[in-house]
Amino acid sequence: MKIWFYLILLTIIPTLPAHGQETTIQGLVVETGSKTPVRGAVVTIRNNKNTILYNTQTSTKGEFSLMVKREKVADATLVVSSMTHQTVQCTLTSQTFYRMEMQPKAFEIKDVYVKPDKITHRNDTTSYLVSSFATQKDRTIGDVLRKLPGIDVSKEGTVSYNGKAIDQFLVEGVDLFDGQYNIATRNISHDIISRVDVVENFQSKKTMRKNKAEGGTALNLALKDKAKGRWSGNVRAATGLPKLWESEGFGAHLSAVNQTSLTAKSNNTGKDIMSENKMLTLDELLRRVSTSTPTPFISTSLGRPGSLDEGRTRFGRTHIVNVGNVQKVSETGILRTKLYYSDDRNTAVREHGLSYFLADTTLTRTTTEHGIFNNRELSAAILFKNDKERSFFSNEIKYASTWKRNRTITRGDDNNQSETHSDMHSIENNLQWIRAIGKHHAKLTSVNQYRFMPERLAVINDSTRQQDVKRRQFLSSTQLNLTFNTRRWALEMNAEGRIQVMDIENDYRTMPLDTTFYENANINYTALIVQPTITYKHRGLRGTLQMPLNVCHYFGTSVANRLFFSPNLSLNWDINSRWKIGAKMSINRQEPAVNDSHAMPILVDYRTFEMSPINFYGSRSCQKMAYVSYADYAHMLFVRASVGYDTRYSNLSRTKSVDRHGMTHYSTVESDNNSHGIMALVTISKRLEWLKGTFNARCVLSQNTSSMYQNGINTEFKTGSLQTSASLNSNVWTWLDIAYRAQHSINALEISAMKNRTKLLIQELELTLMPTDALNFSLSAEHYASYFNDGARKHTFFADFSCLYKYHKTDFTLHLNNILNQRYYNNATYNNLSSTYNQYALRGRTLIIGVKMFF
Repeated sequence: MKIWFYLILLTIIPTLPAHGQETTIQGLVVETGSKTPVRGAVVTIRNNKNTILYNTQTSTKGEFSLMVKREKVADATLVVSSMTHQTVQCTLTSQTFYRMEMQPKAFEIKDVYVKPDKITHRNDTTSYLVSSFATQKDRTIGDVLRKLPGIDVSKEGTVSYNGKAIDQFLVEGVDLFDGQYNIATRNISHDIISRVDVVENFQSKKTMRKNKAEGGTALNLALKDKAKGRWSGNVRAATGLPKLWESEGFGAHLSAVNQTSLTAKSNNTGKDIMSENKMLTLDELLRRVSTSTPTPFISTSLGRPGSLDEGRTRFGRTHIVNVGNVQKVSETGILRTKLYYSDDRNTAVREHGLSYFLADTTLTRTTTEHGIFNNRELSAAILFKNDKERSFFSNEIKYASTWKRNRTITRGDDNNQSETHSDMHSIENNLQWIRAIGKHHAKLTSVNQYRFMPERLAVINDSTRQQDVKRRQFLSSTQLNLTFNTRRWALEMNAEGRIQVMDIENDYRTMPLDTTFYENANINYTALIVQPTITYKHRGLRGTLQMPLNVCHYFGTSVANRLFFSPNLSLNWDINSRWKIGAKMSINRQEPAVNDSHAMPILVDYRTFEMSPINFYGSRSCQKMAYVSYADYAHMLFVRASVGYDTRYSNLSRTKSVDRHGMTHYSTVESDNNSHGIMALVTISKRLEWLKGTFNARCVLSQNTSSMYQNGINTEFKTGSLQTSASLNSNVWTWLDIAYRAQHSINALEISAMKNRTKLLIQELELTLMPTDALNFSLSAEHYASYFNDGARKHTFFADFSCLYKYHKTDFTLHLNNILNQRYYNNATYNNLSSTYNQYALRGRTLIIGVKMFF
């Protein structure tokens, strides 16, 4: 038996490898006719059920090779396919090499839809896909900006990103609006914008992009292809009751080569259009401070509550015209021109209660004020800029004039009529040149300005009081900056020579009392400012130490020489793409603000005199600030927290004298004056996908301790405020859009004898019903709850209704405002050891019907 077993085993074993034997199938794929090898063709072996058993791709020479098992490929088919050729196939046989020829064919690519992320972040750029946040009720890009997580739009229109105000607002990388970007946010349709890009550490000049200094924050609107190089905009006309009208027109031609915007608006409905001509960028505001712009002495503005929409308190009419153009004149050069004019005339009525907290009593004066205010502005500018990789040149000429008129009739404890004129006319030239020298660069900046500011105030009661002030200022500043860059370090030397010539003529007189104050002063100075700066930058860490030294020589009416040294240190660390922290500390010896000095009293309104004698003491301060910022782009969460503390020392103290008639005199006296304050800010922004909305929260705490000589007594006082706000918008259902905002404010004034506090709660709710794509109904409600120091409460409710019907590119609108016909609003504020109670007259119920066409 054993013999037979071994014989059978020896017979079976030689046949086993035949069942598991592997072989190699090779081949060549060429194109029919040209015999060109076909690369990248997919080669598959399939069984009779068309199931793929083996697959590979051809090489650059058209060759392929597959290792297969013989028993698996019996009766199988060899298939070769390519996107650019017709598919070929053959049945496998016992051969191991196959030559395949493929016939070329045209291949039509089918439409492919790729779903992009709502937010993407790369390096210093955060991009928002506009279509992912826009809803049916949104019309302008400003409507969408309010919904983007991490972006905040204030009531005035100022845009901030994660708690930082933007420095530049661009369209396709071009600064068309020159800081007046309300024109863009309120007029450009979101339908032509594909993306909103926010760029941190932004350097607008190419030569500065490798600089180690921290750049600004820029917001750029990226256009859709359909909007490039063509006109788009809208035209609107509306009428209503009682005797209301609105007319608006906006057009924009946007491209990378040429951009033009045209805006013309007029209304008497109280709608705020004046803010479209306001400079909102941080860069422009800082430039005004650095060029020592004088502030008006005489008050011209109408009193209005800051918490209410201005449209509820405005009575009158407004016109604006704004024209802007940017033309690319060469590969690197552009020419920008801008012209705008505005004319705003409004009236206001308020009951005004002013309480002075004196050492032994509280003096209160109550009046009713009827005011008519007219403000006209005209401005023109032309800029040429040539921005190359190795050099930069720009020169801008600006002209601006403002004419402000205010007529006020006062009844009550004060009975008079006053008329105010306050004008400013200026012309300036700004030149900048930058040249790169290897890794280093040199920069030259020149600013020359001339301003003329005539002001007048006439108060008529039992006697006539008249105040005339005229100021003329010429300022010239030339800066030379040299920067030396190494791999991680940058040494910067900045030297500035500045000269100012300014004269002030102050004339006050009364009739028939013949009381006069007259002053004719020259406040001139020259300054040499040297500022060495050391910057260290490595990966995400940046540290900057600045040590400015300012040598000033004052001459004219008063002569003095002063030296000011103000070092400051800042540290910023981008830990990763999400976390950023920073700190700053400065010790300032600030030069005095001599531009607003005057030895004689100036009547600034019908009850207030101010005097600010020339002094050369300046002030000292120590400021500390720290912040932490977090951004989770994937989950659309943005958080920023900052805290700052400052201590100020001065040789001058503010004085205030109040007589029994409520006339107030402000001045200064030589005395040690120390004050300190703290400010903390927290902002949170989060996109809630389950709600299809964005949540924003903001908390600001401010406390300040200071002192003032009131009626000869040095009085220390504390002021503080806490403002907390939260907002939420949601579009869970396509037919309903919800927007809610709540704000709670506390303002306090504390002196040794008393403590005053007011609270304000604001709630706003807007519901937009969208039953169809063409029809929208919107109902908004506002609640204002004011809590006064005496325990009294005042509630004010507003309700508005609007209807929108869309027909192609035309909107038909109906607005019913102040449905509850509220006629008054009350609030209280604290300032300079006094409190102010106001009752404002409001615009009543209105009905407006309009039509708006888009193109």
